[in-house]
Amino acid sequence: MNCLDQNINGASAAAMSPLNQFMISRMQGKLLDYGCGVGAAVRAARATGRDVVGCDAFTTESAKSGLDNDLVFEMRNGIIPFKDNTFDGVYANQVFEHVADLEATICEIARVLKPGGKLLASFPVKECLYENHVHAPLAALVDGEQRWRVLYAMRMLGFGRDEFKAMRPGETPKRFDKTRDWADYAQKHLEKYLFYRPRREIFKMLAPHFSITPIEHAYVRYRYPALGFIERAPFSFFAQTALRALRTDIIECTARK
Repeated sequence: MNCLDQNINGASAAAMSPLNQFMISRMQGKLLDYGCGVGAAVRAARATGRDVVGCDAFTTESAKSGLDNDLVFEMRNGIIPFKDNTFDGVYANQVFEHVADLEATICEIARVLKPGGKLLASFPVKECLYENHVHAPLAALVDGEQRWRVLYAMRMLGFGRDEFKAMRPGETPKRFDKTRDWADYAQKHLEKYLFYRPRREIFKMLAPHFSITPIEHAYVRYRYPALGFIERAPFSFFAQTALRALRTDIIECTARK
């Protein structure tokens, strides 16, 4: 357990996911939480003594309800509202798959990082076997009519979230009794909010700006300290492959500039 973990309790622990905790534990200095929402996780991180601010894009004024303007800064037209070379580290937890123009986003993150700064990111890729937003296996692998058929079949087999949370202020959660209605909504949800890309494509976008190190095995070790062997070959390979296939890639990048 690291010093950050020892300071996390109560509301701070609830607001910070294990992945956020893991990412922050690997960075020092001034940090940016990219895609932080209204900032609950930023406030939790700051409660542990870390120098963290956040940024996000908000589609409506009501989406900014509860926003702490001293800690969370609004991005407009994809621009992070900070000067070049501001941050020692940036972390983006399950954000890249929601970004339409990922290449521009990566360029912006590289711009605000200091030379040698760190980017830690977790994101599912198109090759991921389990789609975690609608909880349907294989749904990320295919598109269009094929995806709808996969969603329908998986729902028939008992997979899929029972309730879709509201995605905008004023909306209500959605539930569906009929399999066809569920598949229709899940399809629209994925098409509107998710941009799954092949791993190779994402790494190609990152490569001009960063050196890239996969660290899935380190996250498994962080979550389960008793599994010390997991960072040794061949166990590290199995941990990396399993986590990537079932949930997410996790990478640590160092700015080249």
